[in-house]
Amino acid sequence: YWTMGLSNATIRHPRWGRTNPGELAATEMFAYLSSGALRGRHVLVVYQPWFANVMHFYVQVAGARILSQGDGLPFHRRTEMELGGSRLTTISLLQQADSAVAFPVGEGDELWLVAKEDATSSLIEGRLPGGLAVSRDSLLFGAPLTYRFRVERGAGARPDGSRPRLTQ
Repeated sequence: YWTMGLSNATIRHPRWGRTNPGELAATEMFAYLSSGALRGRHVLVVYQPWFANVMHFYVQVAGARILSQGDGLPFHRRTEMELGGSRLTTISLLQQADSAVAFPVGEGDELWLVAKEDATSSLIEGRLPGGLAVSRDSLLFGAPLTYRFRVERGAGARPDGSRPRLTQ
């Protein structure tokens, strides 16, 4: 795990920060993935910039194997990993600021959003490949700040392949 400057002061030891919503969300997300519950599936975790260091620390604590990283700022760039037999892609909304660039998801994938406010519609809308839509499943495992979506073809998708809007 690589740290920069004062970021050491913001990350707690695993299982110590059980009252910190970001750390609780990361612990729950990656414990679930490492259990093998989604073996063979693809999960995209999209997060707001404040969660970047915490997310990368906890995913490594959970035992993720990094497969590749894209260009961009450390902790914010697209990162491909394997965890619990599932393919995990993480990307910060800071890196994906250009909403003209679609999220790397396909039909049947899961999209998990870590956001401080329930602004899920505005954060996801218009960022899916043509013909795909998401349906909101729930808060992930009751973990705070974490929203779970299923990527689907059809529900809300437009026949012309234009980008769909969020369905709830």
